[in-house]
Amino acid sequence: MESLSEKQVRIVRLVVEGKSTREIAEDMGYAEQTVRNYLCEIYGKTGTNNRVGLAMLAVKRGWLDQDAQKE
Repeated sequence: MESLSEKQVRIVRLVVEGKSTREIAEDMGYAEQTVRNYLCEIYGKTGTNNRVGLAMLAVKRGWLDQDAQKE
């Protein structure tokens, strides 16, 4: 997760919450295509190829738990 930017981490969190691309775009003030572009970058950095795989990886590796501890 260290290789992800703050924006990318926020998108991962929203994906894990089950938000759609449209919902993520509205929440972050981006166009849907921008969110799709971010997701492609995130998939490349994490070795996943879809949001289900990304969410499973984030939960399995405890990424969200680590982030919650920092807050």
